[in-house]
Amino acid sequence: MFSKDIGCAFVDNNKEMFEAIDKYVSNFAYNIVFLLRLLSSSPCDDEETTEKIKILCTILGYGSESKISLLARLITHDYRSLQWS
Repeated sequence: MFSKDIGCAFVDNNKEMFEAIDKYVSNFAYNIVFLLRLLSSSPCDDEETTEKIKILCTILGYGSESKISLLARLITHDYRSLQWS
């Protein structure tokens, strides 16, 4: 099961480990960007898109019980925390 609230310590810093972490973070970032596009492009009354948003939120670990506006704030916050200079 996926959880976005995890922590760990790296004791064996090898190239393969860094590549795996990089791939994981990149995939998560791409999924967040896709989700943000869905949120910004869908009308409020589009039930099909709302259902897609809630399913993707569940897959990414946000849950589907929250209101769309709250999910949008959480996802935007996470997106900003992934941005790099």
